[in-house]
Order: sequence, then structure tokens, then C-alpha cells
Amino acid sequence: MRIFELNCNIRDNDELRGSFNALTHEVFCFGFEDWYNSGGWGDMYIPHAVVENGEVIANVSVNIMPFSVGGERKNYIQLGTVMTRPDRRGEGLGRVAMEFALEKYLGAPGIDGIYLFGNDSVLDFYPKFGFVKAREFEYSAAALPAQPYALEKTDLSDEERSARFFGLLAADNGTGSAFAMVENIGLYKFWLMAEYGDSLYFIPETGGYVIAEKD
Repeated sequence: MRIFELNCNIRDNDELRGSFNALTHEVFCFGFEDWYNSGGWGDMYIPHAVVENGEVIANVSVNIMPFSVGGERKNYIQLGTVMTRPDRRGEGLGRVAMEFALEKYLGAPGIDGIYLFGNDSVLDFYPKFGFVKAREFEYSAAALPAQPYALEKTDLSDEERSARFFGLLAADNGTGSAFAMVENIGLYKFWLMAEYGDSLYFIPETGGYVIAEKD
């Protein structure tokens, strides 16, 4: 009989975090170690892992996502990093990890909803747990004439510039947006380290920031 351990204390366990990162690299070609070492991995990203013989073989991570929705605070959970070691797929380990994560948060007081993003290959998997499809929209517009704003590239390795940017994020309560994530600085740090760090600009005239890439 196989005996699995269900573990959501991955972050500060060097052995399990290493195994978790190795599996993430194998499945998704990225990892969380730089994020951890920078101090960005806080209490709002919680892997729920299936562990066998000290190794993570499947996982569903919980992202605690407070939002300001029309000025009203909502507490959502986003599920992500859903993965099973390739040689162990087909054993139901993904279901075990999903049920482990949902057991704590589904219907819990103070949680307003749970969502996730899935590609076409898993659209039959998530409805088994009560998820329903939602339409996504992508908007575009013709490029406007260049505006007379000076853009300063923000190098987050510069302590002063980094402190200014993350200080602004920390002070933002989302009241200026109809729908905005708040109080999760760690997730901003992850995405800026993983993908968008080279695309962040400061606009001195407005005091705002923009992430921009030329395509």
C-alpha cells in the first residue's frame, strides 16, 4: 500500500522546497528559488503538495488574492502551479492535491470565491471539482500618437528605485480602479522577477508606472 504525505509547509523546508522547485522546472520550466531568496515568497502563496519518500510528486498551490472590486474588498483564492510528476500521471495524484487544497478553502468564512486559469487540455478536469467555465476577453486599440512623457526605465536592483515602486504599491488600496489586486506585494515581485522586470518604466510627470513591451 502506498503512503503519501500531504504537506502545505513547503516554503521553509529546504529539502521539500528544492524538490518542489525541481518539479516546477520539469513541468513549467521556471522555479521559485530566486523569489524565495529575495524575500518575496510570503504567506500568501501556499503549495499543497503530495509527498512521497521526501519528494514532491504532485501539487496545487493556493494564492491568497485580496481584491478591491468597485471599492469593496473581496477575498479570492487563485489556484495555480497545478502539476504532477510526468512519470506519475494517471494515478489520481492531481485529484488528491486538488482536494487537499479545496478542503481548507472551499466555503471557508471570509473567502468570496476560488478561480484558476486552465488551458484546453484540462478543461474536462476542473469541472469535476465544481469549477465552471468563464469567458475571457482581450481588448486592443490602435496605437495613439506618442505622448510627450519621458519614461525612465526602473531597475529594481537599485534599492532607491525599488523602494519607491513597491512603496507606491503598498500604499495603493485599489480605490482608483474598478478591479484591482491589493495587499499582495509578493506576487508583484514574483512576476517582475520572472517576466516583466525589464519592462517597468516610471513616468515622472504623472508619478505613475507602466509595464510596456514593444511587439
